Amino acid sequence: MKTILKSETTKNALIESALFFRKIAFEIDTNPEAIIKYVNHPAIEGLVSGAELDSLARVKLYETLGYGDAGVLLACPGASLAGMMIDEMGDQHQKDIFYHHVRTAKARTFLAVTEPSSGSNIRQITTRIQSVSNQWLLTGEKWLVGHGATASIGVVIVKLNEGPLGIRAVLVTPEILNNQSTHIQRMVLPMVGLKGARLGRLLFNQAEVAQELLLGTHLNITERGMVPLIKTFNRMRPCVGALAIGVAQAVVDYIAEHRSTQHSQLHHLNRIISVSRELLYLAAAHVEKNPFDSNLSSLAKVKATNTAEIIAHAIPQLMGRFAFLEHPFLEKWYRDIWGFEYMEGTQNMHKMNVCNAYHRNSESFF
Repeated sequence: MKTILKSETTKNALIESALFFRKIAFEIDTNPEAIIKYVNHPAIEGLVSGAELDSLARVKLYETLGYGDAGVLLACPGASLAGMMIDEMGDQHQKDIFYHHVRTAKARTFLAVTEPSSGSNIRQITTRIQSVSNQWLLTGEKWLVGHGATASIGVVIVKLNEGPLGIRAVLVTPEILNNQSTHIQRMVLPMVGLKGARLGRLLFNQAEVAQELLLGTHLNITERGMVPLIKTFNRMRPCVGALAIGVAQAVVDYIAEHRSTQHSQLHHLNRIISVSRELLYLAAAHVEKNPFDSNLSSLAKVKATNTAEIIAHAIPQLMGRFAFLEHPFLEKWYRDIWGFEYMEGTQNMHKMNVCNAYHRNSESFF
């Protein structure tokens, strides 16, 4: 695999982390909660400490750790998407609450956006936060939320009122989540691939939230809801693509190790991976300069996901009809690859983003 970071010390540490992820991949696939046993391992402590990374460095990190095992990475504690929202919208007090808990408890986190009736269409969400008798009450349902039922802190996207400026975000603390019996219910959803993500369902029934946990109150009204969400998703989509490319490269390298007679086919697969990788790097650099521009971010995610799926389809051809019985890693990676399509938006949505961007300004599309 192509190495990705400049510092030899950092590079070697990252490779060691990927090897460790590969070592525990089947254990976490069988029981994602087992990740708790390893929270003191340097590979996971690095994720919890939350070193600041620009978009390109983050993409390269996800690619390498995905090469180790994407399911393990998704099982790990750390700030993740919720942290990106906190960074965009939180005041200093809210940031202190969030990061202190993540680092001291080595906590898993969630960002709850998707709903059963509206998917991830922010304008149509029905989860509400309302002020009733000087109390803020949270009511609604979220599902397909990574660690929605297992994380101890997270961010929930809600509507305060109608209209695009009515979208808000709420920091949900351990104290709130622990009050499950009366006002909050959480459950883990069954999964086939990428089991470390622990997709969950959350039901809020007038859960009381302190006003100080409503994110963005200190910001201009136009910076409180849709704006930070757009920036967060645009930055994260190349990371999802990087996970897909990391797994795809792991598959091709594994086949090369076990089938030395497939040189021409493997050369072709490595070439399409390389093209997808370069597009991801380009998208990451672009979104760092303009986090509101979704066209390259969407295009790179679609390309990477499709590339991984092409490689998944090639496994039986290259390794024979019993490939998944004889090679457990290939069976696991095959299951995982099909999950990337549904992370951070499906390709239909991303193709619409690219098409709309092209029609808005075809001369300066890139």
